[in-house]
Amino acid sequence: MKKWFYLCAAALGLSACIYPYEVQLDSTETEKVLVVDGNIVAGGVSTVYLSYMIPFSSDGWFFSLPEGGKVWIEDETGKQYPGYQAGTLSPSFDYSSSTYEPVYYRGSNVPFIISTEDAGSGHQYRVVVEADGETYVSGWQKPSPVPEITDVYFEADDHNVYVYVDLEKAAADGSGYLGFTFDETWEFHVDYDPEWFIDTKGWFYYQDLFYQNPNVWCFQSVSSPRRILVDYTSLDQGQVKHYLVTSFPRTNNRNHRRYSINVKATSMDREAFLYNRQTQQQSQGGGDLFTPDPGAIAGNLRCESDPRKQVMGMVVTGESTSRRGWLGNQYSLYRPMTVSWVFPENVKQKQDLYYNASFRPVLEVETEDGSEIGWGPLSCIDCIAAGGTKERPDFWEN
Repeated sequence: MKKWFYLCAAALGLSACIYPYEVQLDSTETEKVLVVDGNIVAGGVSTVYLSYMIPFSSDGWFFSLPEGGKVWIEDETGKQYPGYQAGTLSPSFDYSSSTYEPVYYRGSNVPFIISTEDAGSGHQYRVVVEADGETYVSGWQKPSPVPEITDVYFEADDHNVYVYVDLEKAAADGSGYLGFTFDETWEFHVDYDPEWFIDTKGWFYYQDLFYQNPNVWCFQSVSSPRRILVDYTSLDQGQVKHYLVTSFPRTNNRNHRRYSINVKATSMDREAFLYNRQTQQQSQGGGDLFTPDPGAIAGNLRCESDPRKQVMGMVVTGESTSRRGWLGNQYSLYRPMTVSWVFPENVKQKQDLYYNASFRPVLEVETEDGSEIGWGPLSCIDCIAAGGTKERPDFWEN
């Protein structure tokens, strides 16, 4: 019994030694640190993204973005290539559950676009950024040759479609490092045609069997979220063959009618390759307790107007090549969207479904209590709500 008493007392003593700890941060640890993510493409179109790191003092998880500012690319002779923002931050919106008034919030970052089609491979280049009264520059880099993409092709097994590329033998003076990015576009259809509708003035149902849904077919496009890094320095003949770029399930709506992927390969130097590999490992949770956090990985940028000021990021400089591949629906294993139908019981529930959940009445569904009007996501009857557009891409084949 005495032993139990002493153990309890020891445990209380240990817990009594634990005090709340408040991290003491100086101004350098709480200030907004500029992040520059750039891609200089000699003979192509270059992009530069600007953002701020989330400071320790922040109480939110959203990146803030620099207001205004200027971005350009220059070579060692002083020639400049001005950058223009691709667009403005278009606000998105939702509805307040009490007033049904739209509530606006910020969208995502947009890049600065720089036309460098006439930038030759024989020069060195860097990015220059003016933001918050300071001037930031990247290190000088000379683009290395990139091997041409000779083929983009598709294979499939019982479950997935795979996209592969082949590249020709690399130039003798190539760096041996490159990054793949890709843009996907496909034509898809919705899974259901609505038969029942709701009058939002009286909140009663009505049926229209002759309704012609204008948004059955749409186009959708997405871009790869990150570079696919390739080190081919040790490959025989410097060739890249049967390299897997991406894959998707055969049940995916990419297989509904026609799918296109534009694969781009951009050369980079060893420094940029190692930086991108390290940051990708960190973002994927591949590090451990002793692995440096991304903020501790040195990039190739500095603040020219104030060398004491911190700046993060990497500018990749290289040559680029691209090739487009096309796929029909021969691998399609189409399955309609599985919907858990919802049956609102009163006007308030109908309003919440309509305004806040983006649900709509779709079909008459048989239930244990008889037939009821089932509500489903707007995206299952409207291809625009599903992320598509009716606008046909300029490059689309008939």
